[in-house]
Parts: sequence; structure tokens; C-alpha cells
Amino acid sequence: MTATGDSSPPKTIQIKVVGDACAGKTSLIHRYVTGEFSELVKATVGAEFHTSSAKMDGVEYPIQIWDIAGSYRTHQNVTTQFFRRSDAVMICCNASQEDYFHNVVDWRNMVTDFAGPDVPCVLTMTQIDRYVPERNWQAEFQGIAPFDGFYQTSAKDDVGVTEAFRELIRMSFTFVTTRKPTFSRTSATTSNTITESIDIKSLRENNKKPCCKKQ
Repeated sequence: MTATGDSSPPKTIQIKVVGDACAGKTSLIHRYVTGEFSELVKATVGAEFHTSSAKMDGVEYPIQIWDIAGSYRTHQNVTTQFFRRSDAVMICCNASQEDYFHNVVDWRNMVTDFAGPDVPCVLTMTQIDRYVPERNWQAEFQGIAPFDGFYQTSAKDDVGVTEAFRELIRMSFTFVTTRKPTFSRTSATTSNTITESIDIKSLRENNKKPCCKKQ
């Protein structure tokens, strides 16, 4: 059985993870796909992706989780290519940085412009083991940009990481099978049943340069 009911292979689900430099994207992905945390993670140069798989309704879908360098926010030609064929997007912001919210709206606008207004998009705060804002950050962002979910995570302490990715994958399945979001823009859940089969393979390795410590 396949996603289309014929002999063609199921679509590869593309999850894009974006955010400013040192937003904790690479550490977050590394924790999810390997279950491990490393203090030695370096800044991504260019883009790379990892693969896993997940089942929905008995069909096993390959999944690509992409990590793009934060500096690419200013390179429209690069971001246009990167966001193309996205099935879901996670925007990350670093709780330990005072201006963590600075470019979130810009990233959200790029998702809308280059991936499409209906592509599921969630906002994930990283490094909450170091600092959690006292103000209601979810309400602030909900008032200025549409998001399909908000998550607080710590790759170091393994808090909220699996939950955030699993819900985003659920949203991507809904989007892929209907080509429109059937979930509320203020909700992070759908009714799809998913069984993960995590068999991660790094399909692209780039030269990396040191960055701030990520968690």
C-alpha cells in the first residue's frame, strides 16, 4: 500500500528547520534524530539534512529534516530554493539570547512567501534550561504572526524535543494528504496516528565553523 493507492513510492516528507545563527537548530535536530546531546556542535555552513521514516495509515513515509544556516535569512535566492517543496517548517529562537524574538517575524514571512501560506509552521524556543522568559512569548508572537504551535525545548536536558518534532510530522502528514491545514492555527495537534521508525542517516555533511555553545 502506498500514499497514492498505486505502485508509486510514498512522497518524501520535507521538514525544514530555520532560525538565526546560534538559535540551537542543529543541537535540536541532533537530539531528536540520535537521542544524544553534544557540547561540540558547530555552526552549520550551508545546509544539510538527515533522514528518518514514519508510518501513517500503514504507509511508511521517508522523512528529510533539513537544517539551514541562519545567515541565509538575508539571501533571498538561497531561501527561495530551500523552502521549495516544504511540507512543514519549524522556526527556532534561543531563549538565552536577549533579542531572541528579533527576526522571528522575518522568518515567518519567508515561510509564507517561499513555501506557501498553508504550509504548517511552528515556533520553537530552545535552551530553556538556561532561561525561560517571564512574559507570555506565545501570546506575543500569536498576535503578530500565525503559528500552528508553540514549543519550549532543551536539547541538553531532552525537554520537549520529541514532542515538537512528532507534532510537526503529524501536521506535515495532514498537509501532504489534503494539501491544506485541517488543524487550527492555534493548535498543535491532529488526529493522525503515526508510528516512528527512527533510522537516521546523515545524507550531507558540510564543513562547519565554531559557534556559540548550543543546547
